[in-house]
Amino acid sequence: MDQKVAGRRGSAGRHPPRQADAGVIQTGNPQLRSVLVEAVHRIMRCDARWMKLANQLRGRGKHACVVVAAIASRCVRWLHHRMQPATVAQDPNQPENLAV
Repeated sequence: MDQKVAGRRGSAGRHPPRQADAGVIQTGNPQLRSVLVEAVHRIMRCDARWMKLANQLRGRGKHACVVVAAIASRCVRWLHHRMQPATVAQDPNQPENLAV
């Protein structure tokens, strides 16, 4: 099963200006989605970075549920990248990297 929390397609480039087709995609694990939504509500109140983003989105007229979904998506992507193993840039002049 696909494990996502994401907004549905918008109508970019159409007139009248961009309108969303629907709300948050309802696929994936409902418990995971609930935990993410609850966590994002807490993060938006307690962390300056996410609070600033939430205020920017609200300032652009986004509904609260859209703000929460957008921040949940960004948090999950941020966490995913933080969990990736660090890669060390290989120096081609090091003896172990030279071709024989």
